[in-house]
Amino acid sequence: MNTLGYGYAESDRLEQAQIIFKLNMRTFPYEPKIYDSYAVILALLGEKEEAMINYNKVLLLDRNITNVSEQYKKLKEELFETRSDR
Repeated sequence: MNTLGYGYAESDRLEQAQIIFKLNMRTFPYEPKIYDSYAVILALLGEKEEAMINYNKVLLLDRNITNVSEQYKKLKEELFETRSDR
């Protein structure tokens, strides 16, 4: 299902990808890579806070997945910049 979700994302059909990843999370709730994929799509959709929540879930399930900590920090910095511009 992840492949299908990324197929939608690559075709610029992010909302459809989001639906696929949500379904995948319900089917496999303890699979950290699915939360990682969902977080990527959320970030692309501009839903940065929700993406951070899902990156946090990835880290709770498996701290050894590479790049998640960096993505989380990057989104946190972007959110801080956005809020300080207001």
